[in-house]
Amino acid sequence: MKKIYLLSAVACMFAFGANAQPVFGDGWIVENGETLTGTFTPAEAASPTLVTCVFTGESSNDQWKAQLITPSWKKIGKEGDSFKLSFDVMYEGSGANPRFRIASGKTFPWNADFQQGSGEFNTQIVDQDGNAVIYDSDFALTAGQWVSYSYDHFIGELGTDSIRLEIDYGCEPGTYSFKNVKLEVAGKVVAEYFKEAGVTPPTAVSEAAAIKAFVADGVLFASEAADVTVYNVNGVAVKSAKNVTSLNVADLKAGLYIAKFGNATVKFVK
Repeated sequence: MKKIYLLSAVACMFAFGANAQPVFGDGWIVENGETLTGTFTPAEAASPTLVTCVFTGESSNDQWKAQLITPSWKKIGKEGDSFKLSFDVMYEGSGANPRFRIASGKTFPWNADFQQGSGEFNTQIVDQDGNAVIYDSDFALTAGQWVSYSYDHFIGELGTDSIRLEIDYGCEPGTYSFKNVKLEVAGKVVAEYFKEAGVTPPTAVSEAAAIKAFVADGVLFASEAADVTVYNVNGVAVKSAKNVTSLNVADLKAGLYIAKFGNATVKFVK
């Protein structure tokens, strides 16, 4: 069984649906096994846009058990052009070795010959010597810290038609958040997603200046007044308020929730 979540490039929210089939087009999607649940959390107006994926599986070396899949970028450059995908990412959880990797040539249904590079297949992304980059190196994460990541390679023969990547993060249970996603080809920006308007890549100073939010005794609190929306695990908004510093959530049913409080994102369990 697979569950698929769909998020458009304009950051609209869709619920995860059991037995749903993925739609391959211009949007970002999550493909996952039975042990993965999660939501995409869009930003409210004038707030940073954030995508959040929650993995509840067991710790393992099987990154592919949880995948954040990019849009299919079509005819974005010629063979040999530089290809750079960069973004900010944060892991929240207790896993001992949180990390992710990027794989090229994502297909659905999955085609092992194509993605794994059997024979002449999958030269979408290549290194400086023209060798296919099927699986990039693991990138380690530190819990609770935003870090900037860059995937720097080149467009190969098959990449002149289309390129699609998967970000595999299924090694450790926890929450993986992404923002400020930028795609550059031959030194020019061709696409941006989940962009934090007017903010450079995060630093300790900028993160410290963000709104702080937490839940205690059935109440959601924030360090300053802001608009708040609470989403359930299916991505449905269940409660909201405008320009407040606290919100009573004691009346919510038992379960996992994600709250957007201004520029803060809070995950909590009732």
